[in-house]
Amino acid sequence: FFPPFIWGMLRKVVGPHKRLGWIAVDDIGAAAAAAFAQPECYVGRTITLCGDRRSIDECAELFTRVAGKRPFMLPMPRWFVRHFVSFELMALWEWAARSPVDDTVSETRAQFGALSMEQWLCSGRRAPVTSAHEAVTSSTRAA
Repeated sequence: FFPPFIWGMLRKVVGPHKRLGWIAVDDIGAAAAAAFAQPECYVGRTITLCGDRRSIDECAELFTRVAGKRPFMLPMPRWFVRHFVSFELMALWEWAARSPVDDTVSETRAQFGALSMEQWLCSGRRAPVTSAHEAVTSSTRAA
């Protein structure tokens, strides 16, 4: 689901109760396919994709209930993550900790059929679910 350091570090940096937007990789693909299939409907629009809104503790509780085991959380010092893993990832998490996130769950589900995290976990899919912020950052970096 998440590498252990992400469970621990996201909880440490963002906080255990801050609700973040989450989206499954397949749902990002469905939104992209819709935009390519009907560009006239999407050109010039900003669309926030969010299949679910949960805190890291809510995600851990859900994972425990569905998977039958508590995720391993490995917090590391911020300097370690910033230096050896990703400066940009740490900056993104720090931004998420202090920024409000639009609540677009119902829009994304209605428009693209996005799954909630529970639906995704119960579906047996094992492609990683990522924070919506990370998904936007990685897709922007790849472009």
